[in-house]
Parts: sequence; C-alpha cells; structure tokens
Amino acid sequence: MAFPYHNLLWGLLALTPPASAQNMSDHDALIAQIETAGQNLTNTRRHAVSIENCIMTASVHERGNNGQFELRRVVQADVRGISIPVSNEKDAERFLYIERGTPDQSAGMSVTFFRMLPPFEAELETPFSDDIALPFRPSPRKARERFVFKRHPNFTIVHEDLASADKPRAFVKYLRAYRDNYCRVIG
Repeated sequence: MAFPYHNLLWGLLALTPPASAQNMSDHDALIAQIETAGQNLTNTRRHAVSIENCIMTASVHERGNNGQFELRRVVQADVRGISIPVSNEKDAERFLYIERGTPDQSAGMSVTFFRMLPPFEAELETPFSDDIALPFRPSPRKARERFVFKRHPNFTIVHEDLASADKPRAFVKYLRAYRDNYCRVIG
C-alpha cells in the first residue's frame, strides 16, 4: 500500500532547495549535492539516491495502474567499493548520455554504469521467486509480494528527460569526491 501523502512528499522534495552549504559541514553538503544530482523526477518514474555511513541507496518508484507511485527497485552499494574511472574527457567511461527529442525540446537520458571492486558487491532488491538462487537476504520491505536482496558485481542508475549530460556528470563527480574524501578503504 502506498503512503497516502507520497505524492505530496515527492512534490515538496522537488520544490525544496538544498540547505545552504554555510549551514552544513562539508561532508553533509557533499551528500546533499550527490542526492540532488542523483534525483530524477518524470511523469512515470522517480529516482532517489541517499547516502548514510558510506552506503549509497538508490530507489526507483514507478507510477502503478492506480496512478500512485510505488517502490519498484532498490540498490544498495558500499561507496568504498565502487569503481569510478577518473576521466575529465571520456564521459563514456562513466556514463552513456543519449540525446533524444528535437533541438527545441531535448529529452535526453543517461545510464550511469557502476562496477564494484572485489570483495565488494552491490545488493539489488528483486521480487522473490522459487527459482531464485542462493545466497540472498530477505528485504525488510512490507508489500504484497516478498522481496530479497541479491549480490551483484555491477549496477546502473538511469536518468530520463534530461536537457544535457550535466546531471550524470555532476553525480559521478560528487560521488567520486565523497568516496575519495570520506570512504577510504583502510588496510
């Protein structure tokens, strides 16, 4: 069952500007930049990204048959294990941007590719089925169907209805800065 004020919450989030960096620590300001760059709102899908203690959670809500947005997918990844190529010239190493639409009305999309460095793996939430292979862990999500988290060596984040490649470029830039400054592997 969808949260009754879900649409209102998403609307307020879209209209609420990020808090001033002067009122935040550099750490919190960088997380706010990642979350803003990772957010994507369209008429049919809503993507959100959050970071807590070096764990990135990306979620996708899609409009269901009843017109309400419902949680469809969740990815969790330890930022310390995400491979983000350093490249100022070759965006294709980090994401694919596809320009669609007309010159007057752009509707581009991006697919950002993430590869996890061993021993790290991302966890993708998926509906449970009898033929799903072990290992997996149960999802705490309360829904009509059961969900589990499966480990994967890579994942993608998609943004739609973009006017340019600025959003995915900023997302990757801020995520790399966060990883390099706050989520270093020790040892």
